[in-house]
Amino acid sequence: MAEDTKRGESFGTWIGVGLAISAIGILCALPKLKFFRSARRTWGVVVDQGVRPGTNDYQVFIEFFGERDRRLRLSFPAQVYNYSNGEMVPILYDPLNPRKVMVDRFWSVWNIWGLLALLGPAVCIGAFFLPRPGHRA
Repeated sequence: MAEDTKRGESFGTWIGVGLAISAIGILCALPKLKFFRSARRTWGVVVDQGVRPGTNDYQVFIEFFGERDRRLRLSFPAQVYNYSNGEMVPILYDPLNPRKVMVDRFWSVWNIWGLLALLGPAVCIGAFFLPRPGHRA
C-alpha cells in the first residue's frame, strides 16, 4: 500500500512538472503569437554580417521592402555562418511597426519557449510509463 502511495506521489509530481513546463513555454510564447496575428510575410536579402563593434555579438544585416515599398534595413543577432551575403531569407514584420521583425525560420520563431511548450506534454505522458510496484521484473 505504501508503494502505491509513493507511485501516486511520483506520478503527481511528474504531471505537475510537465504542466509547469508547458505553462512557462506557453506564457513566454504568447507575445509571439500576438505578433503572428498582425505580421506580414516578405523576403529579405542578407546585405552584410559581422561582429558588432565593441562586443562579441555576431549580427546579420537584412534589407527588405515593407509597406508602400519602403526599404528597411535591420540587424539581427545570429549564429556565425548561418547566413551568407546575398541570401534570400523569409521575413515576418509588423506593418504598423516595421522595426518589429523576425526571420521566419523555425528556431528564430519558436526558440526555447516553443520547445518547452512541447516538452511539457511529453513529460506528462511519460508519467504514465513510470514503473508500477506490482509489475516489477
